[in-house]
Amino acid sequence: MSRNRYTQDPAAVIAELYAVAGGRVDVLCREVGSWIGFYEDAHTRALATALRSLPLDLTEAIAAGRARRFSGTHGTHGYARPPGVR
Repeated sequence: MSRNRYTQDPAAVIAELYAVAGGRVDVLCREVGSWIGFYEDAHTRALATALRSLPLDLTEAIAAGRARRFSGTHGTHGYARPPGVR
């Protein structure tokens, strides 16, 4: 989905998602919902709207994706070495 997040024609993306998921609707719900929750904005509106219209229960996965998006980052960007350590 991220590879095609700016598409204006989401039909091919949706077809590929169903093909990759096979019969695993649970995996499809989790991945699609978390992507929507994390990436949905004005730039990804066409794909996100099309994904939301799928006959899937995405409520919990969207909430999980939103929680991840706004949970902050994990990294060492604020780390300062103690004096004398190289």
